[in-house]
Amino acid sequence: MLHLLRTSLKLFKTDSFSSEFLYDESELKESPTRRLRPDAALDVLLDRKNRALPLYPKDEKIEVERRQLPDGRTVETPKTISTTTTLQDRVEELYETLEKLVDHKSMTEAAYKGVNAKPRLHDCLEGWDFGEIASDRDPFSLKVAKMPLATPKWLDLTRAISAVTL
Repeated sequence: MLHLLRTSLKLFKTDSFSSEFLYDESELKESPTRRLRPDAALDVLLDRKNRALPLYPKDEKIEVERRQLPDGRTVETPKTISTTTTLQDRVEELYETLEKLVDHKSMTEAAYKGVNAKPRLHDCLEGWDFGEIASDRDPFSLKVAKMPLATPKWLDLTRAISAVTL
């Protein structure tokens, strides 16, 4: 997830909406104590300040603040309130995309079993392009890579656990 997030943020810096992009990479807080540990990515993704980092302007509303003065008069002061999409919003978008890919994988795996089973080529690896997922290019097209007949053990593992391949 963190790799997808970082890649998407780098792509957003240079896309068509880059003039609106607010994200400052130097504000992202890294995991200080667990830098080389497997759960270091969780520290970065769950950090409250990181999750609140702005990405794009969202809405701008004008609210009127009313105050009662001691002499009984009411003073109205317009106040502009701006909201932004945040890093947390982007993580949730990526999560939803990955969730859809997992659903697609489980549905296709189910189609390979049972009465209506279709022939499955064992020398092909199916998956999605990492860059397409990171950049939010929709629709995502399924990619197929032809593998050598003597498949590597990691390929057998990905099939055994029904892993989504990026």
